Amino acid sequence: MSPDTKRRRLAAILAADIAGYARMMRADEEGTHRRLQAMQKHVVGPAIALHQGRLIRTMGDGMLIEFASAVVAVRCATTILSEAAVRNREQPRDRRFDYRMGIDLGEVTAEEDDVFGECLDIAGRLERLAEPGSLLISGAVHEQARGRLAYEFQDMGFRELKDFGPVQAYRVDAGQSPGTTEAAEPESLTLPDNPSIAVLPFVNLGSEPDQDHFADGLTEDIITGLSRVSQLFVIAHSSMLTYRDKLPDVQRIGRELGIGYLLEGSVRRAGHRLRISCQLIEVATRNHIWAERYDRPLADFFELQDEITRSVVASIKTQVILKEGQAAERRPVSDLGLWDLLKRAWRRLYDATPESLAEAETLTRQAIREDPSCAVAYWILSDAILHQALVGTPEGLPAAALQAQELARHAISLDENDENAHSALGIACLNLGLHDEAVAACRRALEINPNCTVAMGLLGSSLIYSGQPDEGIGYSELAIRASPRDPNNFFRYSDIAGGHFAAGRYPAAIDNAQRAIRLKPGYFEGYVVAAAAQALLGDLKAASQTAGEARRQIPDLTIAGAAATYMFRDPADLDRLKRGLRLAGVPE
Repeated sequence: MSPDTKRRRLAAILAADIAGYARMMRADEEGTHRRLQAMQKHVVGPAIALHQGRLIRTMGDGMLIEFASAVVAVRCATTILSEAAVRNREQPRDRRFDYRMGIDLGEVTAEEDDVFGECLDIAGRLERLAEPGSLLISGAVHEQARGRLAYEFQDMGFRELKDFGPVQAYRVDAGQSPGTTEAAEPESLTLPDNPSIAVLPFVNLGSEPDQDHFADGLTEDIITGLSRVSQLFVIAHSSMLTYRDKLPDVQRIGRELGIGYLLEGSVRRAGHRLRISCQLIEVATRNHIWAERYDRPLADFFELQDEITRSVVASIKTQVILKEGQAAERRPVSDLGLWDLLKRAWRRLYDATPESLAEAETLTRQAIREDPSCAVAYWILSDAILHQALVGTPEGLPAAALQAQELARHAISLDENDENAHSALGIACLNLGLHDEAVAACRRALEINPNCTVAMGLLGSSLIYSGQPDEGIGYSELAIRASPRDPNNFFRYSDIAGGHFAAGRYPAAIDNAQRAIRLKPGYFEGYVVAAAAQALLGDLKAASQTAGEARRQIPDLTIAGAAATYMFRDPADLDRLKRGLRLAGVPE
């Protein structure tokens, strides 16, 4: 083994298995395995990710996990034990997953993707000594964890471990802190109509004091950013400070605060980089519906804080909208109230198919009949009508854009501080060729909510077609980076392709057009700009094939129809697009 592939480092190792797992497998192999998979997906995996651990090995129900510090390993273990205990309440005694855990701290040797060392074996032997539902740690781990964690450590004395002799062991109480008593069950608050969320104080997994300040600042910035999303109900930062340094009982917090979603996160410095993990939990099911890890150079704390805040806020907004819409879709339309109608309609916007957009239009018209003064209904209707033309036949775009503009203006008259209403006005104006009005509307949306990625992307589009392609591409790329899982990013890539086309960078235009096609194969604009760019580069065979794909999406596609969807302010840009399509074989 060469020195390059063999490295030594200090690590905390967590060993765990489930008491009685073999018996449960004999009684119900398929059901037990299915429940184990659910536990790993919704409890174990998210806990490891949040605490930035690394799963080394799995052996059926058993596992070995590596952490950068003993404190973090204990935090992760107690998180898993606590959540498993909550889930066990729903199971009969003979079906409960009672984890046994052991942790040791020591030097390990890393070889490729595996690690070796005495501490792995000691952690495994402590795990086998642990009672079901409990955690044993070695003296080395206790030395690091005491005074850092508000848990009770019970001295178990020296325990004789095979091959290692006597090892000092401590039992960790994963429940309440010393001196506390079980609080009375809180009064449950009613969930508000619109999506509701709270942000737990981010946990500093390191020991540097500046990371405490960064974690606190990041938590507050994310709460502030979320509160600017007009359709979200967000719990204030001051209310969340009471949950600092406590094991989160997700459903208890949900009842205390009356929320549907909970965000938790952690921060850890690793050399000259900062690693941040975030997870979004649906309170009712305790399932993790979104998770992300950010690994960034440790340069400017404030710049990094702004970037992470922007990305987290944008991603959460998208995921909550999709999840809320899915919940509303499970109920008959006749049973839906105003906000449920709007959640379902908003969710259908993200599908961006002619059928889903038509359904969004129907739902919002029903919402308007219920409440004609609801601004949200009018801008969703504006978007639904406009996008039906954008993803369908281009001939109907001018009339759709005019109607969308009127609806968006009416939404603004009802709520001037709704960033989505201004964004809807921006895209409607852009598709009417009103470039300056489009840019102004999108800038106003970003003034209201600087983290609104829809407005970022639409400002990018407006600038691209206004004759400022480089600035526009920058905003579009920022929108993608802030919300990389947004289902509608194909629009962003298509507009970036248009920006590179306008700037004469045809290879980059083709690359981004093909990204749009991969994300949304039925969206014809990606094919249009790719075909024109390929033709202008002289690759007429590829251009003809791409144009053929476009015409399979829209059989009666013409140059005039395709050009109607590209709102280039400079006629020369539009003339080049037409010339490229002509060379690609698209009829006039």
